[in-house]
Amino acid sequence: MGYFETEKGIEESSKIISANSDVFDLTTRLYFSLPIYRIMPTPSLRKLYECEDFINEEACRMLDVALTNYEKAIETGTLTEDRFLFLTHMLQSEHVSDKDLRTLILSILMDTLSTTSQILLNNLYNLARNPKEQELAAEEAKSLLSASGELTPEAFNSSIYIKACLKESFRLMPVGLEILRLSPCNLAIGGYQVPQGTYLCLNNYIHCLNPAVIPEPESYVPERWLRDSSGDKIHPYLFTPFSLGTRMCVGRRFAEQELLLMLCKILSRYRLEWHYGEVHQRFRMLLVPDQEVRVKFIRRKN
Repeated sequence: MGYFETEKGIEESSKIISANSDVFDLTTRLYFSLPIYRIMPTPSLRKLYECEDFINEEACRMLDVALTNYEKAIETGTLTEDRFLFLTHMLQSEHVSDKDLRTLILSILMDTLSTTSQILLNNLYNLARNPKEQELAAEEAKSLLSASGELTPEAFNSSIYIKACLKESFRLMPVGLEILRLSPCNLAIGGYQVPQGTYLCLNNYIHCLNPAVIPEPESYVPERWLRDSSGDKIHPYLFTPFSLGTRMCVGRRFAEQELLLMLCKILSRYRLEWHYGEVHQRFRMLLVPDQEVRVKFIRRKN
């Protein structure tokens, strides 16, 4: 997006990050407060609306800039195959309206700021605390990257161990904790009557730490997700951090590619060490580390 190429870009990105952080702080505060905000606009609710409006305006502005540059490239004949790939694909789709495109850009901007970065930190932390698993992941990273340091689609699809590491970190330190649904009809769940229109908050994280479901649930064992080990004993739908079907995370493929690429780049160049206490998580609508994740990077000699 060019945010870090100029001082103005850095300033603008800082404002977006700050507004996004305020959104989660304010939402958490309202989540646990008396629902007075449903009757009258409280200061916290007004501030939340201001932050969300600002982020929405920035997302629309960025899309407008991208569309302008895209149109100029077409007019001047300078549009190459490696530019505006995603935007070109979306604009050529008959099923994507302008509103859909703006909603998607907003979702990517909001969601990745709060999730992908946290997931990466969690993975670096777990790998730094588990040197043996880290070296196995580093060896795979070196084999996946091309001579130019690029990660090809074929290499992405052939990754096995790093994907297992990602899934194990997801299990131990999830970012999203709840699945929210609105009951479409009257339901009977576990002997309880749930009327139609009731908001349901489902937490499946408890199963990921249940020893009756996951052997040694407190241990970091990426091998449990490998098909040729005990991974085949775990129910495939036990853990779906990006959800499934029509409600699947719209940015799933982006997140998976970004995380795998970043881990490959980092692990192939650096050895990770952790010299501090155990990191826990705190609730902020999402789960975030309760302290700074200060992983030490040591340049690999090779």
